Amino acid sequence: MLEKNNRVDYLKKITVSLEMGTTENRMDLCSEPATYQFIYGAGSHGICLFEKALFGKQPGQTVSLPIESANAHEMFGHLTQSLIKNLPHSDSFFLQATVHAVDTVDNRDVIQAIAEGTGSCDCDCGCGC
Repeated sequence: MLEKNNRVDYLKKITVSLEMGTTENRMDLCSEPATYQFIYGAGSHGICLFEKALFGKQPGQTVSLPIESANAHEMFGHLTQSLIKNLPHSDSFFLQATVHAVDTVDNRDVIQAIAEGTGSCDCDCGCGC
């Protein structure tokens, strides 16, 4: 049995692979999974829906989420700007996120992640990030 320390939890560095598809069982919108790292719960507006879906997961576990592009900012919150380059140009798709690692981070990394999450983007999307 894996320890609680090896589960997605607050202020842990999470490494996931992301795949996108036209259906929940067909990951056909990307040629290969994209790897993404973030610190869970470091957003200035709290936990986003994507993070909530990953909470408590262990390495090797996968979540599948239906995504509407119009609601991507609601789903990904403070992670939207860093994830946008990996998302397909489609009105709707399924996202499959597989947890690969859950690591403890030092305070410096947490502070840096919080600072990055309070910055602003250069787009006109109105996201407030």
